Amino acid sequence: MPYSKPAELTKDAPARPARRLSTSELILYTLLLLGVAFRVFHFQDNRSLWLDEIYVALNVLSATFQELTAPLLEYQQKAPIGFLWMVKLSAILFGDREQALRLVPLLSGIAALCFFVPVCRHWLRPAGQIVALGIMAAAPPLVYHAVEVKQYSMELLATVLCLWLFVRFNGKNDLRDRILWGMAGAAILWFSYSSVFILTGIGAAVCLRLLYKQEWQNLWRTCLPFSIWFFSFALHYVLITSKQNTEEWLLYWFRHYNSFMPLWSPDTPKWLIHHLYTMLDYPLGLLWNFNNAENTILRIILKMSFVPIAMLLTGIYAFFKTDKQTLLLMVLPFVLTLAASALELYPFFERLLVFLSPLAILLIARGCDHAIANIPVLRKGKYILPFLLLLGGFSASTQEMIKPDVFGRYKKSYQKEALLYVNENFREGDVVYVYWNMNYAYRYYKKAYHLQYNAIEGNDVKFESVSPSDYIRHLEPDLHKLNGNRRVWVVYNKKLWNDIGEIESKPDWYNHSQPGEFLYRAIRTRATEKAGKVFPEVNVYLFDFSSAP
Repeated sequence: MPYSKPAELTKDAPARPARRLSTSELILYTLLLLGVAFRVFHFQDNRSLWLDEIYVALNVLSATFQELTAPLLEYQQKAPIGFLWMVKLSAILFGDREQALRLVPLLSGIAALCFFVPVCRHWLRPAGQIVALGIMAAAPPLVYHAVEVKQYSMELLATVLCLWLFVRFNGKNDLRDRILWGMAGAAILWFSYSSVFILTGIGAAVCLRLLYKQEWQNLWRTCLPFSIWFFSFALHYVLITSKQNTEEWLLYWFRHYNSFMPLWSPDTPKWLIHHLYTMLDYPLGLLWNFNNAENTILRIILKMSFVPIAMLLTGIYAFFKTDKQTLLLMVLPFVLTLAASALELYPFFERLLVFLSPLAILLIARGCDHAIANIPVLRKGKYILPFLLLLGGFSASTQEMIKPDVFGRYKKSYQKEALLYVNENFREGDVVYVYWNMNYAYRYYKKAYHLQYNAIEGNDVKFESVSPSDYIRHLEPDLHKLNGNRRVWVVYNKKLWNDIGEIESKPDWYNHSQPGEFLYRAIRTRATEKAGKVFPEVNVYLFDFSSAP
């Protein structure tokens, strides 16, 4: 059952004096503001798009609204049509640059925080509310996705909205309320792929409870919104989902990263434990990453992972004892997602699990409430447990504000900085050559920032080659275009070794080398290095090719 519901004022009731906010309410609103601040800071920081964002950006900027409904977009991208259309509209209204494209994820992230407040108040006591909102506000992955040109922030918002709609409409028998609940859920399905797991879990939990209690009349009434959801899902499936055949490369990629749960295998329990555990780090951001311990047990202790694990199990127990419908509602989406993973229909992987984070957060927060209520030491210091749960996330997100270069982990990119550096130092008559792994970044930034140079885009010849020397030989047509020029800018990415659709870590000789260095060494044999700048991810060099043969 919900923790509490504020009494509503009637029209004839006398006006009450404004009350002062309690300590827990002040903390709650402070956490909300901090969560917004983290997101707005990184939005204003306006870092370079990383590769996956560039793929989406190129699609949004080049395609019409109708073309965005295609079964598979360019660069093998997929995203809910509602998300794509909103980002497209933002680009039309505010331009082609990063912030215009990131506006929709930012607003989704902020809205998710705001709507999560009433959801937390419905199920949690004040300490649990602080834990739940604090985790969502500060988890570095959730902050990151709120400023990423991908759909995951909207997927998070969809889950929160589904929970909020449940809180708002469940148990109400008014026809208008049932229709509103049905229409709202039906709309969400067009903005979020993963919402089908959440809505199915909600529908199943409500129906099973009514069946168990044999409340047949309420069951038939409740079927109305669920039927509207099903019709919306069926329509979406016929018009869009059924045409989106999964590319073999995508299946390979997720298999490579062990994202599909093995079915009927001795490895299944180990896989399940490992993947559920890693959710504590991504997307929940609950681990204290302050150590480099070699011992596994010591590393788990130092990361403080036993605290959220204990609270998660306690939360499951507490809901089981007091509110089985809510427990079912929160657990079923995990079960459905794992089942889809076992059938290779939905990967159980990192950013694709962002939508599950509100459910895991609520379970952990409920465990915190239960522990504080039943353990005298915690009851006396009721903020000790919230502090331990929130310290890791807030420390990491604060560090990422102080040092934005660590924001996004491996997704932190410097492609914009490199291309703009060339643009600032470009002279009339200069030639710019971008290595194949910078082509997509160049295409986006050329359009968004109106770069004054027209670069020569390098060819990807690694699969035509069998060795480094053979690779350089196949690069000759590219390098020949540079001969005779006094100022040639060469830009290459040191990290990106495989193109979209290519098999990971292939070919072997290429994977065990530094591909960009092949290019650099080949150029050094025929041109004179004059200047350059090395970024953490991208190298930029200025060469003189005037004496090249």
